[in-house]
Amino acid sequence: LELDLADSKSIRKFVKDLQPIIRNHHKSLNANKRGRQKNHAIDVLINNAGVMGVPKEYNEAGVEKHMQINHIGHFFLTSLLMPNLMASEYGGRVVNVSSLIAYLWSPFSFTDVDDFDFDLTKKEDFSTMGAYKQSKRANLLFTHALHQRFHEVNGFSAVAAHPGYSRTSLVLSGMNFLPQFVKNLLAHNPLGSMSAEAGSLSIFVAAFDLNRVASDQFIGPIFGAVGVPVTIGPSLQPFPKLEPFSQDSVDALWEYSEGAIGETFFKKKQ
Repeated sequence: LELDLADSKSIRKFVKDLQPIIRNHHKSLNANKRGRQKNHAIDVLINNAGVMGVPKEYNEAGVEKHMQINHIGHFFLTSLLMPNLMASEYGGRVVNVSSLIAYLWSPFSFTDVDDFDFDLTKKEDFSTMGAYKQSKRANLLFTHALHQRFHEVNGFSAVAAHPGYSRTSLVLSGMNFLPQFVKNLLAHNPLGSMSAEAGSLSIFVAAFDLNRVASDQFIGPIFGAVGVPVTIGPSLQPFPKLEPFSQDSVDALWEYSEGAIGETFFKKKQ
């Protein structure tokens, strides 16, 4: 199935086309007497797609490209798949893949965590990495918002994770302000980095370790850039000595996100 997180029609079509695949899967499980779930259930949704350092661009709704693909597209996809997640016998879990850059920037300094400009349309000092940072902050706020709104429903959980410094092609697809040889070095540098497979462990632990990873937690490598996955802290304040994101920012992002998709996020029927 194809999915373009920059296109709401593509997201809606993906969800529609996915439904018969899910039903057929559960029919197969039931036929082999291994399935007890409702025939449209999804246990885990991992919101992992993303772009980094791409040129300044806005869609028809005025949403900047980093924010659209890294957050708004996931926000809409999650909303449409909530009925499937709520049908899971495990309660359903959403994992939002964020980044340490959500807190760390400029470089190696911690910035005002509530310095948000969601749409970035009037920001004169726009930077591509600043836009990426905002979208990664949005991932953490979205995680907490999901936890607040749905955790009491059937054991639903929302968790954030980051892969540390993983050697992937992400840096090669953006960051055009860097010379190609620097991008190649960042993408393939073995010092202080991990393979893509090792980096993905934090995401898999967040998704499937239901006993040790509680809702609203942020999971990442123990040494920040590298190491085994550990719980860093809660999504709004993963680092205890740093200022937490505010509830006002959580609420403001939710309102902005609903405006960006042009509809209300999923609400469970009473």
